Amino acid sequence: MARNNLFILIGLLLLINLVYADNFEIKTLRESYAGKDSVQVMIINNLSLVNDISFSNIKLEDNGIRIPLALNLHKVDYGYFVFFDLPNLKNGSYKFVVDNLKYVREGVLVNESFSKDLIVENLNYSLSVYPMFVNLDVEYWEKPKLTFKLRNNLNDINISVTGNNFIKPRVSNIKLRKNEEYNLIVDLDQSVEGFDLKGDLVLDYGYKYEIPIYLHKRLKNVLIENKTIVKENIVLIKEGLRFLDAAMVNRTLKNDTVLEGSLKFKNFANVTLHGLSFNLTNDLQ
Repeated sequence: MARNNLFILIGLLLLINLVYADNFEIKTLRESYAGKDSVQVMIINNLSLVNDISFSNIKLEDNGIRIPLALNLHKVDYGYFVFFDLPNLKNGSYKFVVDNLKYVREGVLVNESFSKDLIVENLNYSLSVYPMFVNLDVEYWEKPKLTFKLRNNLNDINISVTGNNFIKPRVSNIKLRKNEEYNLIVDLDQSVEGFDLKGDLVLDYGYKYEIPIYLHKRLKNVLIENKTIVKENIVLIKEGLRFLDAAMVNRTLKNDTVLEGSLKFKNFANVTLHGLSFNLTNDLQ
């Protein structure tokens, strides 16, 4: 009986560990790399961490020995995005480690580490790319462009380049000799509908890199001209002017809180609307 209870206890502990492991995942776009390759890592986190993940939590290990890296770390909606260039490593299995993570499990503070194997082997190609992640805020009048630095570390390489509706690379194909570098220029089209755009710049050379690009557009300030209109010329239009995002904006503001933003609205009537005015209530300014 005692032995059966022991097995049940061990099974429950394993199940709890699996549940929490499902809340944290380390993903790479590829299973293997060549020396000097660029590496992209997605850290998918659903744990309630005590502190944000920082550079000190991330490392690449060879049998427990830390390998120096120039890390780039970005916080995103699903967790974190990391990219770096590998040193010229020997073939073998290495560990990408996220350690010393503190979170609360069943009311108890836990300190845990997670890891994923990263394989380095002899491949036909090795490509370094910088940057491998872009998060850009732009004004409405800007015509943003990005420059990506590519370096071919091995054999001659042919790279296919594709974007999307707002990511516009200036070339669609690049040929690089060994040790050759190239600056890839990419234009971002602000005319595409939406204020927060996300897409991928894809580099395909037999292996593939998908570079996330986030574009956040700021609205143009609109000047409204005050005009005096004769009362007899006023036409009442029902449902003529409506908010696009919501019928009501309901926000609770604490004392001394400053809230900035824009309200979007559209004229759905079949006549031009004049003399529009907007008033703030409850002492808002």
